[in-house]
Amino acid sequence: MNRKYEIKPEWTQQALVVYGGLIAIGVVILQALISAPSLDLPLQVSILSFAIAMPLLAIMVLVNHAQASYRYASYPRYLSLAISLGQVGAFIGVFAAFWHISWIAAVLLVISGLVGVVVYAAYSRQLARDNPPDETSSSQ
Repeated sequence: MNRKYEIKPEWTQQALVVYGGLIAIGVVILQALISAPSLDLPLQVSILSFAIAMPLLAIMVLVNHAQASYRYASYPRYLSLAISLGQVGAFIGVFAAFWHISWIAAVLLVISGLVGVVVYAAYSRQLARDNPPDETSSSQ
């Protein structure tokens, strides 16, 4: 059974930024690959990954837009699968494009991304501590 969650506008906005950003990165990379005289293995992996990711990410933009009209939503497995395939596909596409240029750049991309996730998580926790729930509004 799927559990229903309250749709929070900030989560919808954040997801739209992520999905839109990944689509934009894919378009820019694919635009550069169109003029490539030949495709080595990393470029083929990049193109195939974006071929999977971009339609799924576009659908997720539409799903998020539809969710904005409602208060509650469930997240069935197929939706989680679409989100995962879209995001992982985009990451692999970017990683493979960097690998084509330089394996060192690809490794640095992963390290920098992991550092970014840690910074984001730490700052999100800090924001939660800086903004405790208003006790007077919850008791009224």
